[in-house]
Amino acid sequence: MSLSAAYVVHLSGDLSRQAGRNRVQVLEPREALTAAELRRRVAQQVPTADPLVHRALVVAGDRILGVDEVVPRDRRISLVPPVSGG
Repeated sequence: MSLSAAYVVHLSGDLSRQAGRNRVQVLEPREALTAAELRRRVAQQVPTADPLVHRALVVAGDRILGVDEVVPRDRRISLVPPVSGG
């Protein structure tokens, strides 16, 4: 039996504005959580930001994670929404 892991997920840009906060805590009872699963869990907690959450990059430290990669517990985790500029 494994203990629950708590991931503090920092929300950037429009995500934090739509969510009304700059971070979300995700509890995960299993040992591993993929980037795709993390996005799903954040979207459940912050339904107002759901469309943006599913398009956001999952960043661990300074590295962008692929959707099937395991989210490390020992790095700062951020969701970074797509941006455009001119």
